[in-house]
Amino acid sequence: MHENTDAVHNEAETGLETGIYELGYHILSSLSEDELQEEVGALKGMIEKVGGVFVAEEAPVMFRLAYTIVRSVGGRREKYDTSYFGWMKFELPFGTAHTLQEELEKRESILRFLIIKTVREDTRAGKRIFQVKEEGISAPSRKTDSPVVSEEKKVSQEPVSEEDLDRTIDELVVE
Repeated sequence: MHENTDAVHNEAETGLETGIYELGYHILSSLSEDELQEEVGALKGMIEKVGGVFVAEEAPVMFRLAYTIVRSVGGRREKYDTSYFGWMKFELPFGTAHTLQEELEKRESILRFLIIKTVREDTRAGKRIFQVKEEGISAPSRKTDSPVVSEEKKVSQEPVSEEDLDRTIDELVVE
């Protein structure tokens, strides 16, 4: 069973000629490294065939699935606990995403896939890291490139008057 999205079927409503899509896919873990590269090449070829232009991608890596997927292959039921997961982001003319979806559904080496409509910009959240304290593990925090704020530069936790707040907002707003 493959995922279906409203983005694939409602794309003409925006009036634009192209849209940005992302394909997330799970490829069977039983493929060799060479077969995996061939399959990724075939996926790229399918996208290019329907007029797609690549924006970004991440090569597939072995991934442990959250649950076992049972699938019938060649008359046998096979169970998969792992797969190769990767994604591709591309620009595609409207009206062709459905064609791409139909082609992907025919690929026996694809365990699952999902096509979503997205934006060109990178919207992934930053990686989270855990900090170990004497009492144990603390809540995750976002890793940033900014320096740590020293104690004397921290903002006061005292309540701010409405006048001060309005004045600060007026200073920040550019008309």
